[in-house]
Amino acid sequence: MLKHGNNFHALWDIFYYYMLITRSIGVKMDYTELTRFERARLLGARAIQISMGAKPLIEIKGLLDPIDIAYEELKSNVLPLDVIRDED
Repeated sequence: MLKHGNNFHALWDIFYYYMLITRSIGVKMDYTELTRFERARLLGARAIQISMGAKPLIEIKGLLDPIDIAYEELKSNVLPLDVIRDED
């Protein structure tokens, strides 16, 4: 059971950012179209998912670091996350 400490707030942040970054339904964005901030957010969110037990969507060839696995998924355009931008 989680206590209201650092673990609780860390898990709450994960759920909050999961609501901000969701699975794409429409057109898939190429990773070259992302800003460096969006790229960092996507890599961090996916690395957390992988480290918590999500299955990688690419063939792992000696990659053990979740960040490296997330980066390879991003380069292969199989990352299951997308950025929702406001239309201004």
